[in-house]
Amino acid sequence: MPKNRVEIPKNPKEMLDLASKVYAKHNIDGPSSKLSILDWNIVGPTIVLALEKHNLAEDLNRQRDKAYEERDILMQKIEATLKSSRDVLSGVYIAEMKKLGEWGFNVYSSAAHAKVKTDKGTV
Repeated sequence: MPKNRVEIPKNPKEMLDLASKVYAKHNIDGPSSKLSILDWNIVGPTIVLALEKHNLAEDLNRQRDKAYEERDILMQKIEATLKSSRDVLSGVYIAEMKKLGEWGFNVYSSAAHAKVKTDKGTV
């Protein structure tokens, strides 16, 4: 004979939907409910609050995603303008690149980033 399985959803929204159904049936059955031995009178009223929090979190996720999309569109022009600014200032201050630091750019010496060759290999 096959063994029956009754799954509890892992998805929070699906779990809350199931909890709502179980709690509703528990309330309909009243004192004769088979679940009267459990804490449904304590847990049940929290389902609505949990659903509200779930819906708020979902809405905030959508708002976050939209804000990131809008930011990324703006960032394209900002990045392009920064690169152009760097290039113009690099041309103006070709002999004194450290001056770009006055504009907020980090200027690294190529000596600091160069790999040192030794007789045992590259370090």
